[in-house]
Amino acid sequence: MSSTRPCRVRASHAGVASGFLMTGHEIGAALGVAILSAVASSAGSLATTTGAADAFSAGFIGAAAIGAVFAMLRMPATKVIGGGGNMHMH
Repeated sequence: MSSTRPCRVRASHAGVASGFLMTGHEIGAALGVAILSAVASSAGSLATTTGAADAFSAGFIGAAAIGAVFAMLRMPATKVIGGGGNMHMH
């Protein structure tokens, strides 16, 4: 699924591309919070200290698992040497 050529956006479409990028960030954050909250609340009762600690642990384990799967699917297969300014970094 990885491409060897960088994705380039024409200057006339920069605003739309930026909007899509920011929308993706917001949707990802909203879905991430919803999914991790569901994982955490399924770990036990949040009314007790041990239940809250279990939920916190389950949430972090869920986040790590989702992050690992996403990274394995989305990381490029080749190493980028020199960058050339074509990569988006935060």
